[in-house]
Amino acid sequence: MIKKKIIIFHPYSKLGGADRSLYRLLKKLNKKKYSITFVSIDNSIIKDQLKREIKFISLNVSRTIFTILKLRELIKNLIKNSNSSRKIILISNQNFANIIAFFATINLSNVKKIFIERNHIDELNYYDGLINLIKKKIIKFLMKIAYKNADKIIGICKQLSKDLSKHIKKPVQAIYSPSYDKEIYKLSKKKINFTFNKKNCYLINVSRFSEYKGQMDILKATSKLFYKYPKLRLILIGYGKYKRKLIKFIQKNNLNKKIYLIDNCQNPYPFIHKSNLFLFASNYEGFPNVLVEALMLNTPVISSNCKSGPEEILLNGKAGDLFQKKNYEQLNVMIENFIKNPKKLVKKMKVGKKQLWKFSPERHVKIYNKILSNI
Repeated sequence: MIKKKIIIFHPYSKLGGADRSLYRLLKKLNKKKYSITFVSIDNSIIKDQLKREIKFISLNVSRTIFTILKLRELIKNLIKNSNSSRKIILISNQNFANIIAFFATINLSNVKKIFIERNHIDELNYYDGLINLIKKKIIKFLMKIAYKNADKIIGICKQLSKDLSKHIKKPVQAIYSPSYDKEIYKLSKKKINFTFNKKNCYLINVSRFSEYKGQMDILKATSKLFYKYPKLRLILIGYGKYKRKLIKFIQKNNLNKKIYLIDNCQNPYPFIHKSNLFLFASNYEGFPNVLVEALMLNTPVISSNCKSGPEEILLNGKAGDLFQKKNYEQLNVMIENFIKNPKKLVKKMKVGKKQLWKFSPERHVKIYNKILSNI
């Protein structure tokens, strides 16, 4: 049987939801049917888990223009060395990667392109300074050109897909991220170097440390509650330079004994499982896998109602509480309501658990298999 050749182009493979989603897809794709090459700029975070099953290539480039040239060269070599007349399928991941994939494949007729969008287009409305503003306007413009040349465009939730389709004026298929991975149950039982006091109430956030992930809003929402409720604790798990600003806030408000910052944690699931409440405060998302994971582990959720994902996962507030993004005062009220009466949010969490089957890796790979067979 001749294998279909697939290239996964994911430039920056770091610890996060996108990589976990790709790992779950690649793990379950039939390796007897597909020959898979994973291409990134640096070393992939999932290489150690999948290196026996798929080939990993690091482009090791310093500038985007070199990425385009190197990816094009790699694809041309695969076409040249292929013994099959079948098309090579290139799956790229996230907007700037999709744009690179478009330029790298111009006039390469033997390549079918599948573009996956993982962040809501609202992401491009947030910027730091003039240079970043110009960069995001260029990305937004180039998306209209590049995406029209894709053979298939996939968004990881319905709202994202709908709004992206309006922007590029082309159909976008919604395929939910494969967050409901039962392996999480096993990982949640692993031992950790952290002691949970049963007398305390633990709040937790797991996300990249970033201004746009809303950890500062969580700190502002909880800072006064620590004095009102002495048994309250907050755990922040993530990675990134923004950690410095969070530490400054914690030190300034004398909250060192109330808040725990844990960075580069490979397995956050025991922490989520043992915490009382999960907090999520992003300004924008594509599909926050971690909300599904929290519900799996019986941890109630309070989330910002950002675009996109939380509303769909939390059933418009029936499976968890939703607050207006950046509104830390509203978040403060919701947290205090939970402390006073946790049963209400626990009941919502149980409602949410019943619909998690929609986010299973098995369902996810079944849809992708159909797409890959027909493209």
